[in-house]
Amino acid sequence: MLCRALIRAGLGVPHEYFMRDHVRALSLRWGVDAGGPRTPVSAAYLRALMDHRTSRGLFGAKLQYWQYERTLRSPQGERLLDGARLIYLYREDVLRQAVSFRHAEITGRWGSGEKVTTRPLVHEDPFDPRGIERKINLLLYDELGWRSFLARRGKRALVLSYEQVCADLPGALGAIALHLEVDRERIARPEPDTPSPLAGADAAMKARMLEAYLDQTARGRGAWAHGPADVIWEAWGRANGLSD
Repeated sequence: MLCRALIRAGLGVPHEYFMRDHVRALSLRWGVDAGGPRTPVSAAYLRALMDHRTSRGLFGAKLQYWQYERTLRSPQGERLLDGARLIYLYREDVLRQAVSFRHAEITGRWGSGEKVTTRPLVHEDPFDPRGIERKINLLLYDELGWRSFLARRGKRALVLSYEQVCADLPGALGAIALHLEVDRERIARPEPDTPSPLAGADAAMKARMLEAYLDQTARGRGAWAHGPADVIWEAWGRANGLSD
């Protein structure tokens, strides 16, 4: 949602350029060797990316932490990020984010419209709490990863929540323009996304998924709600003097 708004506002062409499927498609289109399927992307891919996706002097990308680990954790990736103006986007309500994540995974619809972009998981039970547990764990892992990344490099990011962006999209775009040192008068005033005709049905399904999760989930779970992960987490805490 934010990427689409930034594009319409004239603030770059941000997209998930470091998801493996996208890397493969773009490298074939541009005729460059992007690197192996299990190695970070090549310097040649990064150069082609800058050449083809810089708009009005701005290059932007949406990057999840697990994508950073798989594709940009390399000297060339670090050079790219060293000079970046970072925007740390998070959601205040992690549980509802996990429900939305799981709903998108099951339906194959990841945007605000009706378009199906991944294979729907037709045999998955949307009311199985384990699916939402896995999403919570992944979201917490990503959040911890980015916070560690910022802290250990002494980097400062513009911090925005999904809820803030939804409540005041023009204000969020203005804050981003200021962060990028772009004249606010230069940016367009995009309209919000057109509501999907499926929005009502999707909201009702997510509400049912949330209710089922809360009804079925045992209280008093550990940090990750997963036995082996909690053991590792507790051991890490003890090793760093953070728990008894």
